[in-house]
Amino acid sequence: MSTPTMWIRRRLTAVATGLMLSGCATAPDGSYYAAPTDPGTVVMSQILYRAAEAGGDDPQRYSFAFIKSPTAAAYSDEDATFYFTDGLARQPRPIVEAAVAHEVAHEILG
Repeated sequence: MSTPTMWIRRRLTAVATGLMLSGCATAPDGSYYAAPTDPGTVVMSQILYRAAEAGGDDPQRYSFAFIKSPTAAAYSDEDATFYFTDGLARQPRPIVEAAVAHEVAHEILG
């Protein structure tokens, strides 16, 4: 094999490896999956399911995790994964529903 061909192959391998590993680092710091039976998890899953359904999307493709933070916030990732802070989960239900619906709208509308 010639030297330029080997150099190109090495570069492509390095780029492909970097892209694969970057996908593993997308979860925010402090994120965790709560137990499925945890009351907060149940409530959040119901809210997310209803918001996805109301938006005309398939709720089954959605997933979520929590982030350890006292601040009320919600984030969405490109793969229909949502991150909700503990601070948001402690808010009154109408506030949580509005924040979740907002993030679902980002997912649906792009």
